Amino acid sequence: MAQSNHIWETLYKLAEEFFKLKPWEKMYESDIFAIESPDTGQYYFISIMGSGGETYSMAAYEGVEALDKFWELEDNADNIDPGFLLTIDHLMLSFDEKQDIEQEQLDRMKQLGIDKRYDDLYPHFVKTGQALFPATPQEEYLGEFVHILREGLEIIKKALNNQLIIYAEEDDVDNYLVRKAEKIDNKLVWKEVKEHIEAPEQTVSLQYDPNVIARFKQQKPVRDVIEMDLVIIPKPVQEEENTIFFPSLLIMVNAKSGVVLMVELLKPLPSFKKMLGELPDKILQYMVNSSIRPTRIKYRSSHLKDIARLFSSDAKIKTWQSYNLPATDEAVESLLDHLE
Repeated sequence: MAQSNHIWETLYKLAEEFFKLKPWEKMYESDIFAIESPDTGQYYFISIMGSGGETYSMAAYEGVEALDKFWELEDNADNIDPGFLLTIDHLMLSFDEKQDIEQEQLDRMKQLGIDKRYDDLYPHFVKTGQALFPATPQEEYLGEFVHILREGLEIIKKALNNQLIIYAEEDDVDNYLVRKAEKIDNKLVWKEVKEHIEAPEQTVSLQYDPNVIARFKQQKPVRDVIEMDLVIIPKPVQEEENTIFFPSLLIMVNAKSGVVLMVELLKPLPSFKKMLGELPDKILQYMVNSSIRPTRIKYRSSHLKDIARLFSSDAKIKTWQSYNLPATDEAVESLLDHLE
């Protein structure tokens, strides 16, 4: 407990320093840099929010896959399911009103004698992702949070004087400033380097029965276009103790007739990735049982990208991503109204 209290005291001091710097006055969400954890080797990609005045926060996106999702959200904010952010693994320090802070953290501040308010806002530490409800980070993430804030502040101070250290015109778009440490004489010595970082080609381990694909191919093909989407429903559900999640809606609709072919509510348990990995089997089994063999599928959610690639290569279905799924939008709106 004493060790935990010490870490929390450190976090609140670093939060105070972050707020006093007000980096959002000169930095934007897209000014991404990275911190490599000396404990785990994990890369955290840092984004500063608050330039619009709506929120003051620092997000630390966990790993390259989370970074890729961040850029997708940044580039297509008007077209992407609002629940998409809930699937991105990240730690966040935000400054919120008291009623929005978890009671656990309010109790912790009271216990430590901390009553710091910043423009009537309080520091709030959360971990989110995998379509789980944002919550106070578990103890194994508190040390990561300290590295992120302490070393992030070092870069922020430099960037406030010279933003070109994060991204200069001559930099490749996939080059990032990374602050990392090496141990010399049992001490961590930090340095900053530019690294070329690209998104992984495939991020989900897919599960399916080759025999089901063989049966699928034996069915008579139809030329209709099928729309497919995975929508995160931004309404939390609690079924097991201490596990609060956001369910996903898997839907397939005939683009021409608007007929809903498949709809299923899914739980992101034991993890969102595990849920995604099981989708090929669910979809193919349904198509076989329903004697449906589409030759073309257009999908919206990038969570279906790896599945679409599998369908193209193994099931010989032409697939492409599109944000324009009018039949699906109409069906989803109707279903969500029903769930109200």
